[in-house]
Amino acid sequence: MLLDKPTAPLKLQHPHAMLAQVRRCAMESGMGVIIVLHDLNSARRHAGDVPVLLA
Repeated sequence: MLLDKPTAPLKLQHPHAMLAQVRRCAMESGMGVIIVLHDLNSARRHAGDVPVLLA
C-alpha cells in the first residue's frame, strides 16, 4: 500500500488513530506499507523503519 501524506486533512487527534489502523491492517494482512509523512514523530511512533530523505 502506498499512502502520500494521508493525515494532512485530519484534525490533530485523528492522524494517530488512522495510522494505528493502517498498521493493524498491514500486520493482519501481511501487506507492506509505504507512507510519505512530514511529521517525523508520527513516523517513528507507527513505523518499523523510517528512512529520511534530505533535500
